[in-house]
Amino acid sequence: MPNFWTLLSAVTLLTTLSLTTFLLRGMSKVRRLADSLPELPPLPDGSPRRWPSVSIIVAARNEEAHVEAAARSLLAQDYDDFEVLIVNDRSTDRTGEILQMLAAEMPRLTIVNVELLPPGWLGKNHALHLGAQKARGDLLLFTDADVSFAPKVLQRAVAHLMREDLDHLTVVPEVKMPNWFLDSFSLTFFLCFFIYFQPWKARERKSGCYVGVGAFNLVRSGVLRGLGGFSRLRMRPDDDVMLGRLIKRNGFHQEFLYGDDLLTVPWYPSISATVQGLMKNAFSGLNYDPKIIIGSTLTMALLLVFPFAAIFFVPPPAHWLYLAVVAILLAQMAIIAIRARKPIWVVLAFPLTVLFLIYIEWRAMLTTYWQDGVVWRGTHYPLSELRKNHIETV
Repeated sequence: MPNFWTLLSAVTLLTTLSLTTFLLRGMSKVRRLADSLPELPPLPDGSPRRWPSVSIIVAARNEEAHVEAAARSLLAQDYDDFEVLIVNDRSTDRTGEILQMLAAEMPRLTIVNVELLPPGWLGKNHALHLGAQKARGDLLLFTDADVSFAPKVLQRAVAHLMREDLDHLTVVPEVKMPNWFLDSFSLTFFLCFFIYFQPWKARERKSGCYVGVGAFNLVRSGVLRGLGGFSRLRMRPDDDVMLGRLIKRNGFHQEFLYGDDLLTVPWYPSISATVQGLMKNAFSGLNYDPKIIIGSTLTMALLLVFPFAAIFFVPPPAHWLYLAVVAILLAQMAIIAIRARKPIWVVLAFPLTVLFLIYIEWRAMLTTYWQDGVVWRGTHYPLSELRKNHIETV
């Protein structure tokens, strides 16, 4: 009769094979923005369609390091009818000065200044809400103040949305990281994101899966306003994903695309910044449910970390089974690295980056309980208020 280690390693191997097959098949179903034709399909009678007007909306708070480059890339879009609204959300650095300089230079740019955050709102969500209220576009594109766009991004994205009759299009950017460890961590985060949200299913109308990415959420203005817009998301740190949930759960059509090098973002500049940046939504993204944190992190430790340790102490045949698990995991991450345009050798840090992600999730949960809420950019948001903001159908 097989011993404990043989049974555990066999179950782990079968589970790994199943999850890897599921994940890679799903990833292969996601289309690329670069493959989308930058032209509109004709109307049923053959006549040309009108390109819709677009309002690009950005929330910026203390973004002096990136906001000028990001704004210039938005203003350089190869598109006729668009405007850029950047909401300067109580910045205390040179963000406001930089934006005023750009606005004087480029008439398409409108600056909205926020001096005071009203009660019951997260700062970013309030800023995006104000921007959406002032926008005139048929389509609203929400993006971040550190994302850079290639000139054809808007044209390709709008054409894809119109061609596929979408209400919401979200695109994941190519992530730029400052060192090998964070490069590896971005792949681990991408893996977990794909497993949890299954974004390739978002375009299936009967699927309950939904998705949203803060770097690029393009939505029909009538749809968003009909759903109450960001007033429905006022206390959601994970506003980007919850925007996708709000849209999909109300029966609208969405899709998730790879942005590749058409859309790039310097995600976090350091390990400490990565921890702090993910603290606000690592727990909220799991609906503040400790059971999900405990279950997901234990599963991650057992399936993604333990096999790397087990090969050094379990006896055969379990040793060989765990070695096969490790080989599959590294091969899977190598495929993801190629997809994300990262050096393949960074996958060797995979078990360490899984532990790093587990640490962030537990720290986010414990810190949220300890300080009774989330502190983000100098403002405290009580846990009781955060938990009230459920996203369901209208």
